[in-house]
Amino acid sequence: MSSLSIYYFDPIINFNNEKIVNSVFSQEKQIKPIDSLFNKDNYEISDDPKYADFIILHYDLTRIILHLGLFGLAQLFHNNSIYREYHYKFIFYLSEDTPFLVPLSGTWLRESVDSTINSEQSICLPYIIGEKPNLKIKKTRKKYNANFIGAIHTHPIRIKMYNALEKFNDNQNYLLKPRKKFTSAYSTEDQKKNMQELFDGIRSSYLTLCPRGTGMNSRRYFEVLSLGEMPVLFSDKNIVLPFEEKIDYTQFTINLSYEQVDKFHDIYGSAENLTTDRMNAIEYYYNNFLCKEKCSIILSETLKKKQNRIYKHRKKEFSTMKKFTKDIMFEYIFNLIKKSFQKSEYVNCIMLLNYLKKLGCETSQVNALNDLEAQFQNEIGWINHNFFRRLDVECSGTTFKIAPYLTRISKEL
Repeated sequence: MSSLSIYYFDPIINFNNEKIVNSVFSQEKQIKPIDSLFNKDNYEISDDPKYADFIILHYDLTRIILHLGLFGLAQLFHNNSIYREYHYKFIFYLSEDTPFLVPLSGTWLRESVDSTINSEQSICLPYIIGEKPNLKIKKTRKKYNANFIGAIHTHPIRIKMYNALEKFNDNQNYLLKPRKKFTSAYSTEDQKKNMQELFDGIRSSYLTLCPRGTGMNSRRYFEVLSLGEMPVLFSDKNIVLPFEEKIDYTQFTINLSYEQVDKFHDIYGSAENLTTDRMNAIEYYYNNFLCKEKCSIILSETLKKKQNRIYKHRKKEFSTMKKFTKDIMFEYIFNLIKKSFQKSEYVNCIMLLNYLKKLGCETSQVNALNDLEAQFQNEIGWINHNFFRRLDVECSGTTFKIAPYLTRISKEL
């Protein structure tokens, strides 16, 4: 199979809008995931988009979208001659965990993909965890049957999982340490301590519980694999895992649905004899497919194999994407917020509301946001009072003060 040819699209050179370039792109650093995914060993670099197989934007568009808004981003690209002519070749990277369909034609590399929402538009990637560890699995006796160390508020499955296991923990078979904030919210020193505590917990347990958070997947899942240990993935049935056509995840992953959480202790209450064959599979699949060095090769093969299909789908969707107005975008995002709220995915609601801030809206739309605010006020207290206060853990104010947050956004819109 011949190498793919890629053209690096430089926004500083190719966009005529000097104000946007200086205020947005020039402030953002080119990102390491793109460096590792599109290295010169696996791709040929083209100096002409016409002859390139794909066109790469060397930025994480998450922060760019927060600067410009979804509508502003779409307008910026639709006004560019290279994009208008070769839109079907464009590849974008988005680290945003909340799965949604981006209203801009292109192939989106994402770690969070929902098969019912954004799978046709996206290629699912693993979270890239450091360097290749060159795993050599050694089976040792562990102190704990399973562990969970992490933020509890990012998805309701985490609270359900914690409550299900806590009642069976009289003998301290489970290492359970809920945290009140995202890792990035801690000081640098505390982050290092927390990561060491996390890795010690993984190493000392037969199983590590990896419930989904704001995204469909779990970063913890790939951290566990990178250490050569056994993950238990709790996620939605619509989850898409990286390179599923090449990787048999049943060989090394225990994947449980929301409904199976309460049965975990009965099924896996003793995990010591569970892991021999699966541990060998972890070594094989991580070293050959999911580590940083191999991921670039697998992505190249995937793009080459699906190139014609990608072109066909991008050309088909282009005319539809061009018709997206501010009102259509508002309705789409607002409906996603309502769905997330119905599933108690409150952090995702906050993330999606950030995108609404950039759209501008009519009085009726502001009223809709106010209605949503009232629902948050009625429901969000459950997490605060019934979980964190029960554990005598101080609740993170930035996570739960949603009513003032929504009020401010409503006024801005």
